[in-house]
Amino acid sequence: MPVPSKPLPYERIANELRVGIIDGRLAAGAQLTGENELMQRYSVARETARKALRVLRDEGLTLTRRGVGVFVRDARRVSRHASRNPAIAAVDETSAGMVGVEEVADNVTAPEHIARALGLREGELVCRRVQRQYAGVSTTRRSALYIPMGLAVEASITELDFGPGGAEARLREAGHAPARANEVIRVRMPFRPEAEDMRIEGAVPIVTILRTDYDRNGLAVQASETVLDGSRYALEYDFPLPEA
Repeated sequence: MPVPSKPLPYERIANELRVGIIDGRLAAGAQLTGENELMQRYSVARETARKALRVLRDEGLTLTRRGVGVFVRDARRVSRHASRNPAIAAVDETSAGMVGVEEVADNVTAPEHIARALGLREGELVCRRVQRQYAGVSTTRRSALYIPMGLAVEASITELDFGPGGAEARLREAGHAPARANEVIRVRMPFRPEAEDMRIEGAVPIVTILRTDYDRNGLAVQASETVLDGSRYALEYDFPLPEA
């Protein structure tokens, strides 16, 4: 039976700090001990202290404020249920410290992958609604809902305010109630602009969800594209299994 190897000095420091974060002794927003103090406390070189802090950053547990220090990230998670459209789902994001929302509505040429999802020709217009959920200065979720322009006009949903019940209620009133959905989920590392917008450091991935809703006749009525901070959301699925 192999004998577990003894942790290296930087691993031991990272382990102790990690335990403090997980058990709540180091709360969200708390400033971690700096490199100089870690060097003195553990009698290690600066590079060892730096590697320990880097481990926590790469695990998505901390973030760095340049010129200030290293702080514990808010680890409260939001559960996003698959039965809800991620672009308009009323998930409990405020309880996780995600207190701000920005929304913009406009009419644009459908991006290629959205046109493909909606079965549109190149250059066709869509009604787009963009929503940004944020905590402090960090974006935690960015969603864009796309509806074919002809359908948006028919359902009277070309403005930011879709009215009571949102876009789905207007689609239902127009005879195009969503009856089936398809989701494509990908996990990847963020591009630089995304990392800066979400204040993501180290090896924290993002989750992208492309969802297309269809009416009972198989017509694609809306598509949504959502980008999530992978450390802040849990994707929840609940579905029946076929009988044997």
